[in-house]
Amino acid sequence: MLEAWGFSLETTDTELGLVSASRERELIGYYDRYDYDYGYGSGFRLFGGFGIGRGGGIGVGGSFGPGFCQQPVEVERVSLLARDGHLRISRDIRRFDHLGDLRESYSASNDDFCGRFQEAFSSSVTPQGAS
Repeated sequence: MLEAWGFSLETTDTELGLVSASRERELIGYYDRYDYDYGYGSGFRLFGGFGIGRGGGIGVGGSFGPGFCQQPVEVERVSLLARDGHLRISRDIRRFDHLGDLRESYSASNDDFCGRFQEAFSSSVTPQGAS
């Protein structure tokens, strides 16, 4: 069922009843409201220097750092634990900026997701037409 939602299975442990899966999507136009608070937000990293030489010459050097023009991504992970007739689900979301730096991370095990999962799980377990 998770694969039908676009998740890729990462690990399964039948003894423990554990399944973990993830999916990734690009965040086009992603903006972190705290970018400028920590010196980010320039769109790229520039390394280099500026100097004045002995004969009055001026030198400028620079290079673009890693991560230039990479797309920000969101990684969503889901873990399922089935034990003793109970099913537990945990979901978290992590967002990475264009440099690959983790910018946001939070638990997303909210009522909406859990309700949709429960509906899909119930319909996949119960054969259609059966009551």
